Amino acid sequence: MKRSPLRFLKLKGLQLMRSPGGPRMVATGFSIGLAVEFITLITFGVAFFLIFPLVKIFRGNLASAFVGFVFGKLVLPIFAPIGYHIGRTLFHLHIRGLPFQDVINMHFPGVRIQIVLEKWMSTFLGMFLLGVIAGLVMYYPVYLLYSTFHKRRQMKRKMKKEEKLKGKMEA
Repeated sequence: MKRSPLRFLKLKGLQLMRSPGGPRMVATGFSIGLAVEFITLITFGVAFFLIFPLVKIFRGNLASAFVGFVFGKLVLPIFAPIGYHIGRTLFHLHIRGLPFQDVINMHFPGVRIQIVLEKWMSTFLGMFLLGVIAGLVMYYPVYLLYSTFHKRRQMKRKMKKEEKLKGKMEA
């Protein structure tokens, strides 16, 4: 029997909501996946492999990290130009201890390579910063949504149990 993709997604969503570990693990995993997605495009997909150790270190849920990763793909086009402009602004600031331009000038004297690397570094810097901020901001809504769903589910289970006991008492 072949299942529809929508039914499969509903099943996986329900399994995610019933996962052990509670709202903290799910929200942490989602935030990690979202933050890593913001730098995946710039690192040519290599950053995807950061999800696994980060989920382990921060004790998140791997399935919710993948959901956050996919969600990040949906919102990334909105944030990419903003990240570039933020990174370009930070890149051109001369902050003591962060000599970005010196590194590029020292190792890559070619003009074209320097321009490409400057744009890449600016984008990476801005998207990394936006990814961390987006991950931190999205932690709380996901935590609250999961907690609400979990409490509502417990109430339904309690009501069903009480109805079952009333039915046995009357019979």
